[in-house]
Amino acid sequence: MCEERGQARVKDVAEELGIKSPSALTSIKKLAHMGLVEYERRRGIRPTRKGEIVCRELLRRREIIKRFLTEVLGIPGDIAEEDACKLEHCINPLTTRKLAELVKLVEKGRRTREDKSF
Repeated sequence: MCEERGQARVKDVAEELGIKSPSALTSIKKLAHMGLVEYERRRGIRPTRKGEIVCRELLRRREIIKRFLTEVLGIPGDIAEEDACKLEHCINPLTTRKLAELVKLVEKGRRTREDKSF
């Protein structure tokens, strides 16, 4: 939302997450206390530089986990997206790195087999 509009509103965040506005506001205030977002009532929410870095890392983890689930385990995309969204917050960076290496190996093996089939 912030990339599209420059900021987000509590109501928008709540709707996106499927929660009530007071719950979203509580979480936003925690993120602000951690220095990840700037929040001013009636002005909206904007990520700080630190928040942008954390967000990018979480999105990277989600993509790696999703690729592992779909490419290696054959999980359907919608289930993989849901599971990756949950796992991205609790997976260790070492595990993420190893999953990424495994996905690359599997993809490389597939390309090699495809090349030999010609």
